[in-house]
Amino acid sequence: MDFVAIDFETANENNGSVCAVGLAYVENGKITSSELYLVKPVPNYFGWMQKHSITSDMVKDAPGFDTIWKIIAPKISGKQLVAHYYLIDKKMLREALKIYDIPVPDFEWFCSYQFSKKTVKGLLNYTLSTVCDYFGIPLEHHGAESKARGAALVMLELLKINKVTSLSELSKHLTPLKISQKSLYPTDFYKEHPLYEKYVFFIGTLSSFSQIDAIKKVVDVGGIKAKSLNKLTNYLVVGNEDFNNAEYQTIDYLKAKKRIKEGYDLEIISEDDFLEYLMCYPVSIFITPEMIAQNSKELEMKNEINEFCGKTVYFSKEFELKELQLAGNLGAASHNCWELNEEPQSDYFIITNKEFDNLIAGEKSESVLRVEKAINQRELGGSPLKINCITEDAFHQYLDKRDKRVKEINSNRVKLNFEIF
Repeated sequence: MDFVAIDFETANENNGSVCAVGLAYVENGKITSSELYLVKPVPNYFGWMQKHSITSDMVKDAPGFDTIWKIIAPKISGKQLVAHYYLIDKKMLREALKIYDIPVPDFEWFCSYQFSKKTVKGLLNYTLSTVCDYFGIPLEHHGAESKARGAALVMLELLKINKVTSLSELSKHLTPLKISQKSLYPTDFYKEHPLYEKYVFFIGTLSSFSQIDAIKKVVDVGGIKAKSLNKLTNYLVVGNEDFNNAEYQTIDYLKAKKRIKEGYDLEIISEDDFLEYLMCYPVSIFITPEMIAQNSKELEMKNEINEFCGKTVYFSKEFELKELQLAGNLGAASHNCWELNEEPQSDYFIITNKEFDNLIAGEKSESVLRVEKAINQRELGGSPLKINCITEDAFHQYLDKRDKRVKEINSNRVKLNFEIF
């Protein structure tokens, strides 16, 4: 049996920002070789959600993914591909190729996560590290090459256990996992997201964000907040500190372990695993400094004194209420950007000067990420969101220019009335 196991690491929340590719080549049921390629990511910045050890210095002289693809494409062409939770890696490949307008080949994918969950019963979760521990497979947790080798070795073990000799046979032998719950939320979601229509419950102390924010993230991708650890719960998310504490025992945690042994479709995952699942959301439209500079320049060139009248304007959450009131005074419907998903259409998104400077330096604020996600959600849902992203300075320059124009118009009116009189 021949196949190639693949693993991608990304630099930030954009699925196309590949910074490393790991490959493990299997021929006649054995790994014959493996490779690691470092990649200069697009967009080129490293976000806080990444768990790997790759840094910007490590990839500053690395080639882009278009160059790497020319090397690996011939090696994997016509091969069956294996990945642990293949949906994530499949989307990373698609988004990385899309950046360079490279057609996406139609590979046949197989998922070591899904097949492990169907074959091995009673594990607390089915992350690659947990499954590798079960089979005694060594794994460097955050190395792309090691993870590709781990996925390959796991798949070879699953083939042995199920007494089949090919991935196609294994796929037929194991019934695909099915979603059993109906979503309680709108349908403009990426339906292949691992948390889509899944019930998620949180326990322990979360270090990355509050439980309220975590629940919002679940709902944002089409998941469902579980009110308690009940029989419908698919994921129990435990804060990192508690998850890594061998002595951590709570009623919910023990109940979940018992239900897993009883065969419920339930996994206990860490906060880090939850963040990795969130990363599956495909982002192909980016808010960049160039986009904001261009939109700001276009606003500067306009002579329309009622540019904002009747339009919807969203502000970064960094703004104070008085800024929103300024837009309201212009006849605009002004909102905080966290309300963005409630509106069918938008016209302007305004960020602070500090956020713009940080964006130039490669750091995106929560508000920018929120709007970026909304733009891509609408794109996937077939109702594109047209929005002009501008800076705080551009907005105030427009206000100053408008005030001068209004004074000129009023002055001319007074002068005309005086002449007539």
